[in-house]
Amino acid sequence: RPLPTTAATATLTPPPEETLTPTATETVDLTPPATVQAGAQFELQPGSPTHTAHVDGCSVMGVGARVFDTQSAPIIGLAVRMGGELGGLNIGTLDSLTGSATDLFGFGGYYFDLGDTPIASENTLWIQLIDASSEAPLSGQIFLTTYANCEQNLVLVNLRQVGP
Repeated sequence: RPLPTTAATATLTPPPEETLTPTATETVDLTPPATVQAGAQFELQPGSPTHTAHVDGCSVMGVGARVFDTQSAPIIGLAVRMGGELGGLNIGTLDSLTGSATDLFGFGGYYFDLGDTPIASENTLWIQLIDASSEAPLSGQIFLTTYANCEQNLVLVNLRQVGP
């Protein structure tokens, strides 16, 4: 007859430690955008305004772009004011801040949503840069042309600082 034997005991061996291999990472520029001093003056950037198709398609119409300082750095915190008429209707006064439309245009971006249908107009809408705290004008009124087609339903109006 067989003799009783001692049962074998199991031991747990921990798995080998995983070694992480460093990988390249994208560096993000966290340099804050520029701010401007009182009395700064702005004008249209050469080549602006331009017209293009809106990223959201034909069911929208808008005006927007960016504002830059004398070193071509984007500026945040300036008020952009829009007024005038569109389609024979007074739009009142609309305000946007530079830096409020970074999702569409990046740092310094601003945007005005003008409705769900492209409408043609010539020199009846205007935008102007305003100091957000004092409401002093930082540019003249810039009159715009809009088009009633889906290939030009976004007006890009970039401005640049030209004075202190």
